[in-house]
Amino acid sequence: MNETQARLEQRHPITIFLSIFLAIASGIALIGYLFTITGAKRLSLEQQLLIDTLAWPEVGLTLLINATIFIAALALYLHRRLALYFFLAAIVADLGRLLLIAFKKGSLAAVFSAGIGGEGLLLVLVILLGTCAYTWRLYRAGILD
Repeated sequence: MNETQARLEQRHPITIFLSIFLAIASGIALIGYLFTITGAKRLSLEQQLLIDTLAWPEVGLTLLINATIFIAALALYLHRRLALYFFLAAIVADLGRLLLIAFKKGSLAAVFSAGIGGEGLLLVLVILLGTCAYTWRLYRAGILD
């Protein structure tokens, strides 16, 4: 048995599930966000006003984070070391987005008290940190190429 076959046998079900889940979730979020921003999806007046108030850096960071998570999930499925770096980039971009929103609102506390989705940003960050720790463990174990 050669090295490639041995590595393929080391595929853990949790790695496959996690990578497929993240790819589907980030892909759907990316497509939905693009449809919303481009106007292809019909929105209520309140929703359209909310979208119109988003600054372009927020829109760009959101698209970047979703695309980065999607690429990282595909790399994780293929057991590539590159997944770790893309997950780290997504964490940095998510922190940047959180700080940008906090700067716009005046404080970090305002992000969580204004009902603008601070809890969702924090949840994404926690999921990314857990996924990054798991990917780091796989990297250290020599499972990732």
